[in-house]
Amino acid sequence: MDDSWKISSYKSKFIRKEIKTMTNQELITKLENTITNIPDFPKEGIQFKDITPIFLNPKLYEEAVDEMVKFSRGKVDVVCGIESRGYIFGIAIAVKLGVPFVLIRKRKTASAIHRRKI
Repeated sequence: MDDSWKISSYKSKFIRKEIKTMTNQELITKLENTITNIPDFPKEGIQFKDITPIFLNPKLYEEAVDEMVKFSRGKVDVVCGIESRGYIFGIAIAVKLGVPFVLIRKRKTASAIHRRKI
């Protein structure tokens, strides 16, 4: 694996750490070979990971979701997803785990006044 995966953002480091804890090395390799690296986007020094090629392969998407469900089962009471990638995977994971899903927005929205405590 090349060093282009290493992104300075905390979120990416956290996600990479979680992927390393997955036991399905074959799936990890498939995902690494499918995700496209776009250097210097949205600004210089950032390595953007384009996950959209995963969705061209429904079986791979399902395998990824199933592996995350396997990793999460019994450890979570709710799944939270940060827009928009988090929604794509989080909803499927929450449904398979039988737990609620909470959408987390990065930006203030018109409905921001309708916040609820969980």
